[in-house]
Amino acid sequence: MRDKIRESKNFLADSRQLASVDPHLSGLMFCVFKPVSIRSRHMPGSNDIGSYIKALFPTAQLDFEIGNMLDCEIDKEQYQLWISERARSIAVNNPRRDGERNYKRVLNLLGRLTEYRGCDTGISRTLWSALHTIAKILAHAPDWANFETGPMFGGRNATIADRLCLSVDRTKKILSSLRSFGLIVHYHRHANGRRWIRRNSDGSVSGHGFSLLPIIVMLDELEEHVARWIQLHHEAARLQSKIKGHICSFRQSLRAAHGDDWRAHPGNMQCQKILGEAMVAKRQSDVESLKAILTDLDFASDAKPKINPPERQKWHPTPKPSPERIEVTGEPKGRSNDGSADTDYGLEQAKLDENEIPVIFPNSALYLQMHRNWESAVEHLARDTTLSADTWHQMQRTLGKRAASISVMIIAERLASGEIRATPTAYAKGMLNAARRGDLQLGRTIWGRRELLAA
Repeated sequence: MRDKIRESKNFLADSRQLASVDPHLSGLMFCVFKPVSIRSRHMPGSNDIGSYIKALFPTAQLDFEIGNMLDCEIDKEQYQLWISERARSIAVNNPRRDGERNYKRVLNLLGRLTEYRGCDTGISRTLWSALHTIAKILAHAPDWANFETGPMFGGRNATIADRLCLSVDRTKKILSSLRSFGLIVHYHRHANGRRWIRRNSDGSVSGHGFSLLPIIVMLDELEEHVARWIQLHHEAARLQSKIKGHICSFRQSLRAAHGDDWRAHPGNMQCQKILGEAMVAKRQSDVESLKAILTDLDFASDAKPKINPPERQKWHPTPKPSPERIEVTGEPKGRSNDGSADTDYGLEQAKLDENEIPVIFPNSALYLQMHRNWESAVEHLARDTTLSADTWHQMQRTLGKRAASISVMIIAERLASGEIRATPTAYAKGMLNAARRGDLQLGRTIWGRRELLAA
């Protein structure tokens, strides 16, 4: 008996010595050596054990950015604790209303990330698309305002693979990649890896699976990043369009000065190089590089040879009919200014020649050279001006192919000159509204550009 007492005293002395080295071990030793009843529901040293675990994972100092990859399992556990700490600091007033709002924001965000190929987050479009599909499955609104567990899914790999229309092996790799990028975390990970989620009668959930808590915790940061990237993307497209306008104008000068030998001129080779650099900068949304290229072109534009535009007859505006004389009827003749059912919006009076288009619309000249037919060139121009496909088809149905093509060229010129403050799609819809009211006059725009070139 005395030997056992002596051994216990020596062991306690060793434990005190360890506690003096690491203060977090004091609670652990206390939990081991203090006699506790087996029926006791609360361990006396539970708080000390919690502080010891937090000391092992310093989550408050975690430096994580969107797109970083968590390589080892310790980093993933540390990241999960960091997300839980951030989630506990978020207040929820109305779970139902806040959950519906968060769910709509998440779907909108993931849709834009899928559409714009990840928005330079370093995460592929495939992963964002898979996460978007998984988020559509979890449509229970209060879960998107639950910052303790977050929206959870516990389906088997075969079930998720069926929703994603992928193989099971490919689905496993996608789930592993989503966890490595910190987009999903484990919730009460089961020892054998199986996942199941049960919803209780009070609305809470229990079980083992994955949680989308990181998405709703970092929702504001992701939305800010996506909005900033899309703004840079549109700005880069606008600058690239202005660069193309300068290049087209310079090539017209080369064609006028050197005739058929302008393609072999060193200036044309330099134009090709500048266009390639602008294309690479536009893909990377490098606005600073595009501005530098545009500044160099502005300085070089003073030394280029000038083109004398062909003389045209002066435009005399046609007086508009007074509002009292306009009669709106349901017949086709009443929907047009000139009494016909299919108006040309002043293009017949403008008498636009195809050889005149590169002079009046220099941004369209390069596309007309690249493509053999008119329609392909205008479709390419519409894509580069970030005009949506639906709006382009609507313009063709409403205005006709010829008027719609001229409208796209006008939009490209005004986008290059900085006259369009909104988006090209919004500007095109404004032109469609003007056409429905009978106020769209493309011929006046053509005559105005002729007078501007002549001046």
